[in-house]
Amino acid sequence: MSCLIPLAGFEVSLIGRFSGVPRGYKEGIRRQFPNILSLDLLILERAEIEPRFRKRGLGLLAVSRTIDLFGANCGLVAMKPFPLQFRNYLHSGWRPPDGVQDPAAAFRIARRKLRQYWSRVGFKRVSGTDYYALCPVTDRPSLKKVAAAIDETFAAQD
Repeated sequence: MSCLIPLAGFEVSLIGRFSGVPRGYKEGIRRQFPNILSLDLLILERAEIEPRFRKRGLGLLAVSRTIDLFGANCGLVAMKPFPLQFRNYLHSGWRPPDGVQDPAAAFRIARRKLRQYWSRVGFKRVSGTDYYALCPVTDRPSLKKVAAAIDETFAAQD
């Protein structure tokens, strides 16, 4: 018995169907990520670091370690990078964060920075979507390399 729970659009973008039953990753996904070994998919729904702990690379380390623990046997690890300060951005009651004069521009900049941030641990944009994914077997740096890159980045900022 197989079931596919709606996964906020991930299943439409990543998983092909045959008569309503999941049949594996779409061909375009397999071409972009040729080393997929399993049909399992780890979805990282949210990663949030408290403000006082930001700018230290802890998000990268936490996600990298999460992938080590829960995603090692998955075919793909996927996420949709989205700046949390823009939750409900398109709803009429939404208010921009303090100091934001142009919400559309600020959103684009925040999203671009977030995408660049997650690419440091190996995530790549899934062609034609807003999703990012990596193949945990081959597409990511070791935790040691992530930590070293973080150290270099923050040493340069001091």
